[in-house]
Amino acid sequence: MARSKVMAFVIVDKNAWNAKEMEWYKIHSDDKKSYRDLVQYVEVLQWTNLGTRCSLEVELETFMFCRIFVVIGGCINRFLRCRPILGVNTTFLKSKFRGTLMVATAVNREGGIINV
Repeated sequence: MARSKVMAFVIVDKNAWNAKEMEWYKIHSDDKKSYRDLVQYVEVLQWTNLGTRCSLEVELETFMFCRIFVVIGGCINRFLRCRPILGVNTTFLKSKFRGTLMVATAVNREGGIINV
């Protein structure tokens, strides 16, 4: 009968945290790089979607991201055919980058709800 050897490992919380952060970084890349890529994202979005309007705001001194507004051209066309009812909802972002996410919805002529 073969005897199995039991091995125990002690993982310090800091080591687990660092390993998790390194894996997250591999998957999601760098947050700062993602914000730098927003300029290119806005340009491509406007070029590929006719009628799309985007507004990207950054702080002039630090070039830090403030806010972005995006409305897709197709959504503008659908909104023009909606009833005059607009619902607005906001939620607070509580992760590493804090702020507020705002979403607007409207009711179309058939009674369906669409994102604006």
